[in-house]
Amino acid sequence: MRQSWTIFKKEFRAYWASPIAYVVLVVFLLIEGYLFIDRLFLNNLATMRHFLEGTGEFLSGTPFIFVLLPPLIAMRLFAEEKKSGTIELLITLPVKDEEVVFGKFLASAAFLSIAVAILFIYTFIVAAIGDLDWGPAIGGYLGLFLMGLMYLAIGMMTSVWTKNQIVALVVALLISIALYALGTQDFLKDKPSWTAFATSVSSYAHFKSLARGVIDVRDILYYVTAIAICLFVTAASLGARNWERGWKTGWVAALSIVLIAANLVAFNMVVARAKPMRLDLTKNGSFTLSPASKKFFEKLEDQLTLRAYVTENMPAPLDRFVTYLKDVLEEFENASAGRVRVEIVEPKGEKERKEAEGAGIRMGKAAVVRDDKQLSENVFMGLVMAYADKKETIPWLPDEAGNDPERPLQFLEYEIARRIKAMTLAETKGKKKKVLGIVAGGLAAQLGTEELSRNLGQFYEFRTIDIKAGKKIEPEIEALLILAPTDPLHEREKFEIDQFIMRGGRAAFFLTNIRPTNPRQQPGQPPINLWGQNDDGLRDVLKHYGVEIKPGLVLDQVALTIPVPAYATIGQRRMQVMIRKAFPLLPIVGNLGDLMRQFRATAQAPLLFPFTGEVAATADARDRVEVLNVAKSSPASWKYDSAFIMMGPQLDLEDPLPREVGQVLAEEETLKENEMARIEIAERVLRRTSREFTKDKKEFFDKLEGMLKDEIGAVGAVKAGDALAKKLLPKVREAFQRRGPFSLGVALKGKFKSYWENTAARPVPKAPDPAKPEDPRMPPRREKVEADPNPPPVVKESPLTQILVVANGLMVTDGVLQFTRSKQGEELSNFEFALNLVDWLMLEEDLMQIRNAGEAAAQLKVVESGTKTTIRVVVMVLFPLLVLVAALVLSMLRKMKSDREIALLSSGS
Repeated sequence: MRQSWTIFKKEFRAYWASPIAYVVLVVFLLIEGYLFIDRLFLNNLATMRHFLEGTGEFLSGTPFIFVLLPPLIAMRLFAEEKKSGTIELLITLPVKDEEVVFGKFLASAAFLSIAVAILFIYTFIVAAIGDLDWGPAIGGYLGLFLMGLMYLAIGMMTSVWTKNQIVALVVALLISIALYALGTQDFLKDKPSWTAFATSVSSYAHFKSLARGVIDVRDILYYVTAIAICLFVTAASLGARNWERGWKTGWVAALSIVLIAANLVAFNMVVARAKPMRLDLTKNGSFTLSPASKKFFEKLEDQLTLRAYVTENMPAPLDRFVTYLKDVLEEFENASAGRVRVEIVEPKGEKERKEAEGAGIRMGKAAVVRDDKQLSENVFMGLVMAYADKKETIPWLPDEAGNDPERPLQFLEYEIARRIKAMTLAETKGKKKKVLGIVAGGLAAQLGTEELSRNLGQFYEFRTIDIKAGKKIEPEIEALLILAPTDPLHEREKFEIDQFIMRGGRAAFFLTNIRPTNPRQQPGQPPINLWGQNDDGLRDVLKHYGVEIKPGLVLDQVALTIPVPAYATIGQRRMQVMIRKAFPLLPIVGNLGDLMRQFRATAQAPLLFPFTGEVAATADARDRVEVLNVAKSSPASWKYDSAFIMMGPQLDLEDPLPREVGQVLAEEETLKENEMARIEIAERVLRRTSREFTKDKKEFFDKLEGMLKDEIGAVGAVKAGDALAKKLLPKVREAFQRRGPFSLGVALKGKFKSYWENTAARPVPKAPDPAKPEDPRMPPRREKVEADPNPPPVVKESPLTQILVVANGLMVTDGVLQFTRSKQGEELSNFEFALNLVDWLMLEEDLMQIRNAGEAAAQLKVVESGTKTTIRVVVMVLFPLLVLVAALVLSMLRKMKSDREIALLSSGS
């Protein structure tokens, strides 16, 4: 071991003695820095997976770069020794071949670890501007390092075979790229029959599992085995000088290499088929069965059979879904103590295909490329669950509607647990499905509410209810969804909802602050798309419970990007083009509250809140009930309090602060003609105030005048800056009083007093006469409310129950749910939120606690352009510059040492 350490020190110093190492490292950091910055702000998510894992295609960023770097590091290790003749001196020393190989390998591994360590600093940058899940980051960097070590060992093996470094590099690259490419989509998509073999031997296929934050013993052993094989072959090749003593010795050595390599490969293949032994590093154990799932098995009285119908050798990227499906099913089987039996069936023959189709698993189409032609192949993928005489089917397949194909598997554990519960419920005598009532009005009725009932119909009964004309809410209904009414509810309808809650019912109110208004259109004029304030009649009741919905809309810079028209000058022609721009009326909300942390499937995933308003608990609510926040807008949000909103280009959706500051500056005599100074002041004020704006608004406002004086004074063209700061102060203060974050929803749990608790002051309203039609020329239902001469009994206080209020009537309607399930909305989880919400309303807490696989990453904080520039400079300039400075310093130190040695020799002579 001492000899290996000596060789390690010699080889490690040799790396830094040559400028090539520094050049390679600088180029490597420039490429990786570009990939990191590009992916970071393109996706706007606090995750390293997009940077570390790549896209799964051949040229997939960082994984492909790690195919190229290690052979460059290793190509000189033996080839240079052979070319210079020092290899003869090395092998005559009293040192074993294994010690030589190990020492050189450690030196190259140390150089590689420096490169990986610099890249690891990127994680701290992401953690500083977002809530980073460290599990996938640690797993991804561990995977990169192990994959790099494997390619280093391959580079050493090829270096010992030749005197030419370029030849060693080319051969190492060919081997490394081949092993890498076997697991990429570009290779597998036209070779489905190779899938099983390719993914078992591909370095990239094993890396992907680590990159998602799951440390699987099978993946670790793959890399350890590959490294061991290559190092053994290197040592044996170095000892091939002994083959000259006789052909028998040479054949024995060659046969030993083949046998040991074959045994290691066989061992790896056996391990690959063994039961998974994994450590899940993700924040919430996203890839591990939750305790809630395991509890479902304890309730099983009969055996549950999970029969998966999957086509083997599935083309990429579906092949990785098949692997994940099998792993999850195996975990279910292992955790069930014999209550679950798993069967994997490949529908090869007509019998199996008819069996799958009879169970509800239809044949799907998967795109493959053969002979440079795009073809489609028939594939099956689905799961049939059999329990006693009950069957449930999950017809998971390539989605023809364009939905994200990975989405169903992400929630596989949740879907299986739901169906287990539904089947065991069916076995319980006298038990029926719980009933959820839906009151959908106005916008919700137009956009549809079928998505939830279609996906949850086998677990709950969805019933559209009509409470007009004094109809009571049926006693079997356990919870209500009130969605986007745009006509004021009659007092009697409000009474029925109130009494439903007083009897212990749960309710979720998704209300909207705006409604379409149809002003009279002038002849010859374009149609006007005008929206006014909505009055659903429920605000007074909710305020009595402890929730206030404030008027206006919340606009946010962190929003969905949509194509908008813009103009560009090309040559001498002015043309209209479409650009993508954040639309502040469609906020994407990643600041999720206490209630959402109970919703495991949406614990970190951003939600789309279209046309949303502010909701807050009243001052006395927290003294009476438990208050849970649903979500908050970002600090870059603001209120739009106008009574009307005109959709289209007429609506100014930009942050109002620069415009308001500019209006004040334009009135100043000294600035009227100086547009550049006005622009500079407005930008400085916006940048400084946005940076220093805090949750403690009092502290911020106390410092605000001083900030304004500083920024105005920094512009040389301005005179009397103190006086101008005083004029700006009210405008800026008002703007920041309208600045977020704003609460977008609250949930209340506790006992509530009825809105009609004092019937003497507020008598029970009489139901409207259904035979009396409303006058279409009059505003709806504004007639005088009459007291009911024969009022029903009034329940004045509820038992323990819960309500949820969101000033957003659209976020769980069909249009929004379908969009967020599609590839365009793949980072949004409104659909999962809606599923968890129904479970919450139905008190199904065991289902709420089930985790989802690969939880969506949290959003980045709002990052100013200046901060983005700083990050770009640090990553793209500072890191490579530090390497160059280190090269210069080490070069100077070596020169000084050399000069001292020459001086000593000269003085000695």
